[in-house]
Amino acid sequence: MSELKNLPHRVWDWDKDGSHNFIGETQANLNFLQSNFRAELENTNKKVKKIGILKVVELKSTLSYSLLDYMIGGLDMSLMVAIDFTGSNGHPANPQSLHYLGSSQGSQYQQVIRTIGNILSCYDSDQRFPVWGFVELTTMFLLSILLLLTIIILFKKRQNYGNS
Repeated sequence: MSELKNLPHRVWDWDKDGSHNFIGETQANLNFLQSNFRAELENTNKKVKKIGILKVVELKSTLSYSLLDYMIGGLDMSLMVAIDFTGSNGHPANPQSLHYLGSSQGSQYQQVIRTIGNILSCYDSDQRFPVWGFVELTTMFLLSILLLLTIIILFKKRQNYGNS
């Protein structure tokens, strides 16, 4: 088994106003802290170097996994996109709008979706990317009327085509 490195442990007196005061430090490896639960604190900035004891009351070790660890473990990822079409984002003709369509790079939404999508799509298992959009009630009402009018027009054209 390889030797564990000593890690620095610094102790500070925390103050609400942010002016924290350095108390002292020690160096110890994990095995030492687990077995002794005490380490001598030193402050090299003071005349009396040894200023106290750091007592470890509880020690927990947690393992942190990376995205690669999850992928190796069989993580199945899916890229999904939801777009906010509510009026709070502004009109697409307004340059301040998140949906502004006058830019050669696309809207801010398009830029973000493209940037993140290009990265995450590599990890998507089925390479299918569902997209949802949501709107507030007034926009939904107007879109419903527009859809209804379109259906009526298409239906009438179909009837006229059948009668000729």
